[in-house]
Amino acid sequence: MERLLRPITEALLAHANIEGCSNALDVGCGGGSQSMILAERLGANAKVLGVDIPEPMLRVARKKSEEQKANQAQVEFLQADAPNAPGPFAFADAERLRSILIDSGFSNIGITSHRMTMCFGEAATLGESVRELAKIGPVASLLAGQDRAVLETVFAAIEDVLEPYYSDGGLNLPAAIWMVTAGVA
Repeated sequence: MERLLRPITEALLAHANIEGCSNALDVGCGGGSQSMILAERLGANAKVLGVDIPEPMLRVARKKSEEQKANQAQVEFLQADAPNAPGPFAFADAERLRSILIDSGFSNIGITSHRMTMCFGEAATLGESVRELAKIGPVASLLAGQDRAVLETVFAAIEDVLEPYYSDGGLNLPAAIWMVTAGVA
């Protein structure tokens, strides 16, 4: 996952002006790789707070923070959810996102769209990529405990849908993110 998200992390860090930043918030921090990269870039006098919903991912993140280097920011991970949040695409509307940030006390808000191709999975075949990806995220939860016949049917259907995107040993999918910067007055 770290390899997958590294291009996004690099793009975000290039976009954000983090020089002199003493506190950073990583919302949706997952397994903490991006929080740790941010901590390394910020240096020893800063703090990074990673926030996410799934406790298993946060355990992975906390394990990574145990290996923290002396010259990087202090990192902490917190399990939290936004009550009544409408789902993972709730922030797709830039104006809604801006309104949430303003209502939360942020100012100097910048929201920029960034589009890229993300390479998921690193496998010799499409089938291997699909099976590897099925071990993480919501798909893993849905497939847990299913018998082999159900799994093979699901994997075949996923392969049919993703086949046009498979090349060079991975799934190359179009992606889009918001690059969001904001400060507290």
